Amino acid sequence: MIDEKAVADLPLNGRNFAQLDVLGPGVVGVGFSASGTIGSGSRPDDMRPGTELFSNGNREQSNNFMLDGVDNNFRRNGLITLRPSVEAVREFKIQTNMFAAEQGRNPGATINVVTKSGTNEWHGSAYEFLRNEKLDAREFFTPPTIKKPPYRQNQFGASFGGRIIRDKLFFFTNYEGYRRVRGINTSVNTVPTEAMRAGNFTGVRDVFDPFSVRP
Repeated sequence: MIDEKAVADLPLNGRNFAQLDVLGPGVVGVGFSASGTIGSGSRPDDMRPGTELFSNGNREQSNNFMLDGVDNNFRRNGLITLRPSVEAVREFKIQTNMFAAEQGRNPGATINVVTKSGTNEWHGSAYEFLRNEKLDAREFFTPPTIKKPPYRQNQFGASFGGRIIRDKLFFFTNYEGYRRVRGINTSVNTVPTEAMRAGNFTGVRDVFDPFSVRP
């Protein structure tokens, strides 16, 4: 079980608590799904991609996600339906074997998330995580005269909880926003020279006929 303090203190790229699941024995994943599939991707504003886990050799669709003890599985791709913000997670537990009867839905891992609730005391938080091109390294092939492409990513939010009726009725709310502005990345390609376009391939090594693959 990973408690609230560990969830808040451990580094999480994109504020995705599911990254902590790989601390469990026999578990790898988060962003390792085949690209272009319904389970791929790692955008923080998408609740499903970024939660693909491979437990003890099982497929990413073989896990069981639970939220406060309730089924939290997206039937179309077998991943999570609702991924609460880190600020709203009280604790979560990952089990990879020896499941209890109520957790035997799939052969992979069972991930049960418990969300925060209000108390008799008032509690709240506000946060922002910023990344921009000023602290990013320049790409290797980018000439020094060219500015780094813009990249600004902000994840921000707030939470607030407390009591409505002491010892009887409580509330907790959380909001998280995500904004990203990204420029075009530098790419390097080989293009024909003017001499090549005129049919002069002098000095060019290994010119092939594309229909015969012979020099």
